[in-house]
Amino acid sequence: MIFSIQNAIPKQLLEDIRHSVTDELLISVPNTLGAYNRAGETLNISATPELSQLDAKICGFITDLSTKFIVPRFRPQYPSGDSGYEFHRYGPGDMCLVHADGELAFENNSTSLLRYATVILHLNTVKEGGKTVFPNQNKSFPTEEGQVLIFPPYGGYQHYVTPSPEKRDILMTWMVYNNITVSKNP
Repeated sequence: MIFSIQNAIPKQLLEDIRHSVTDELLISVPNTLGAYNRAGETLNISATPELSQLDAKICGFITDLSTKFIVPRFRPQYPSGDSGYEFHRYGPGDMCLVHADGELAFENNSTSLLRYATVILHLNTVKEGGKTVFPNQNKSFPTEEGQVLIFPPYGGYQHYVTPSPEKRDILMTWMVYNNITVSKNP
């Protein structure tokens, strides 16, 4: 159950993201997310005060996408929302190694949020490489501006991104259940 929606991101939102997430901001704001399994630069838009207006615009888009597309297809059992927005810039040759996103999003040392969908927004077009590959499903998706990929975060949906000689910009979020946390320590 992998969904690819072409031309889903409004042009104005794409322009707002490009205008707001600058090279200087990527360098100046510390990456609090960690490197995980990917190369490149990462910026937590939702945790960057100077991007609060952009965060609100993205939230409006994701809320609308969730209402019209995600909720009818994934049918979450409980009220849900998103986990905030991460901007990722892969430079030439950067890639993302094989992984599954996982059901748990670690919020702090004692609790985590329960995920049910991964959402990737492609912010530019990459002509060579930069494909998101799902080996278990025998599917791959090129990076095309305005495309949104939505898929379960579970182990059966392992994926990776092939390197490209071009930069690749994406925005990520995960759909999570509201007010449901999983405690590490009882």
